[in-house]
Amino acid sequence: MKITLQLIQQKENVRKGILDIKSFLYRQKRMGRLFFQENIHELETNHLFEVYFYLMPSEISSVNAFPIPIQDFCIHKDKDQQYEFLSKYFERYYMRTITDTNLFYHYELQHPFIAKEYVWYFKNK
Repeated sequence: MKITLQLIQQKENVRKGILDIKSFLYRQKRMGRLFFQENIHELETNHLFEVYFYLMPSEISSVNAFPIPIQDFCIHKDKDQQYEFLSKYFERYYMRTITDTNLFYHYELQHPFIAKEYVWYFKNK
């Protein structure tokens, strides 16, 4: 889901400051419950950025990132085995079947984002 810090602040309908919101987002990202590529500390209040939630994507989310529970995370040496492994979690998250594993060529496979509870694979910008 694309959002700005300013919109988050408005939706919260409380008087939380931008620093409080950034701190909350940072903590959630470190746990792996949220994922976004931007550096939250440098993010301007009106900059639009994509946020992913670990349980399911928003109906309007781009298909650019997906989580794997940390306890299931592994890296296979064989590329086909790795793609098969990733496909299972991609399909579970987005509720769609992958017909072409070439999709993963666009994802950061060597350096996923590793958090405490989830590992996030994401497309390179």
